[in-house]
Amino acid sequence: MSIFLHFPAQVRLYDKNKRPNIPSPPEPPQEPKTILENLNNSPLNRNPLEIPVGLFNRSTYPNVSLPAIQSGNGDLVEFQVKKLKQRMPESIEPLYVVFDSYEGASSFSIDYRINAANVPKEVTGYLDVVIKKFEET
Repeated sequence: MSIFLHFPAQVRLYDKNKRPNIPSPPEPPQEPKTILENLNNSPLNRNPLEIPVGLFNRSTYPNVSLPAIQSGNGDLVEFQVKKLKQRMPESIEPLYVVFDSYEGASSFSIDYRINAANVPKEVTGYLDVVIKKFEET
């Protein structure tokens, strides 16, 4: 099954690997450590049977592909889904929308198209994204 999302040209679209970095404040400097403290924190002192967090998470055997973003007159995003059952939700990787300015941020629609082997006609429609601006008091 192929899922296509078409975003309007008024927004810039990013996936989690290419999103713009928002700088965070710097960490305060650490106190100097003794040689003994540095040795205790050495990677050689870790338990060799430790299993990394996320080893068996969703991304190990994904049912949904990562987004493929094609830029043009608005961005076109494609996801491939291996198998999907009726009324069973499936997650996709997050997408990040960036506007040029706070003043330029406004609601928009995303056109979608779904092509599935077991559905004779493609399914089309749109999703409304509502942007609410917070007013300072």
